[in-house]
Amino acid sequence: MNLQNLKKTDQSNQTFNCPICYEDQNQLTVVKLSCNHQFCKNCLLTDWHMKINEKLYGLENLSCPQDECKKEIQFSDLAQILSPEYLEKYNNILFQNYVTENQNEKGISCPTVNCENRFTIWADADYTTCPKCLFKFCTKCFQKAHQANVSCQKAQIEENLKNLIQKENWQQCPYCNSIVEKSTACSFMTCQSFSCKGQKHFCYLCGAKLAKEQQFKHYQDENPFKNCQASQSQKEKYKQQLKEIKQESLNKNNQKQYSCIKCKTLCEIESNLSNRAYFCKKCNKWYCNKCEISFKAQDNNRIQKHFIQRDNCEKLYGISKLFSNILG
Repeated sequence: MNLQNLKKTDQSNQTFNCPICYEDQNQLTVVKLSCNHQFCKNCLLTDWHMKINEKLYGLENLSCPQDECKKEIQFSDLAQILSPEYLEKYNNILFQNYVTENQNEKGISCPTVNCENRFTIWADADYTTCPKCLFKFCTKCFQKAHQANVSCQKAQIEENLKNLIQKENWQQCPYCNSIVEKSTACSFMTCQSFSCKGQKHFCYLCGAKLAKEQQFKHYQDENPFKNCQASQSQKEKYKQQLKEIKQESLNKNNQKQYSCIKCKTLCEIESNLSNRAYFCKKCNKWYCNKCEISFKAQDNNRIQKHFIQRDNCEKLYGISKLFSNILG
């Protein structure tokens, strides 16, 4: 038996009284923090898991449990026993609560599943849009952006109802907000609710309020069993917007120089990136010449990944994909 094995055997026979649970623990389960205080692994894991799950951080929350110490827990302490999953959660919490030197910005992570992009926003912003997946959300509840005068709780209830209506292919009456289900192929609806009393009409396809005289004129070929004029014109609008996005992208590709969006310095387009980005020496940053998102000078890999298609960056690709899905 070598010396290392002898030490392990000796430690396994020793016990340690944890100052948190006050139970005798095997010496091999003891965790020594950077402040030199020791605790059993299970007690620390229970405490740290709870605080990370509740998004608590900093000296007032993550500190040495020893009463006379209370020094802040270091990342090296956490890394001793936390799983990679919890370390990532902790890093996300730190970033979300990060405040820059001028106190005007804070870090935030996109709540969208499979995105979780990290970026900075104004500290007082109530809403923001992820520059990667374009999801607009509330910075308080991290749900889809809602009206400022609507509480997060009420907005979530309304969003759940809206999702249910879409899932079941229902429609809401634009006069009284009653939920209506179409029982025939005709899209000209008459609301029979207590408040409307069969006197109010609307289109089941676009939700527009209609007069009785519009029963046929509102629809293609004056047929309420076909698409309405509003839904068709919306499709044409999306087609035009998609065309303009693609044309703007092509125009920017043909430029040889670009004025920095921040300092207005004239910068050369980087040919190695197929004329899709420029580097500003004054700002020491890369800029996408399509969506104008910035990257640090050393973030070469990130800017390469930003261009997921030859003529599209992540942001424009997301917009194009959105319109394409709408147009079918």
